[in-house]
Amino acid sequence: MKWTGHNDYKAMKPCIDIVDSIKASEMTKFEWVDVASKVKQIWLIS
Repeated sequence: MKWTGHNDYKAMKPCIDIVDSIKASEMTKFEWVDVASKVKQIWLIS
């Protein structure tokens, strides 16, 4: 917490919630890449 300038975890919690939601949103992009890769493999096998 020294790096962020927050006094305690309670003060930092709103920022953590925002970052967690952004992280979840960004991770869905990797799920689509994984699905596309699997579809491509299926097409190559067929």
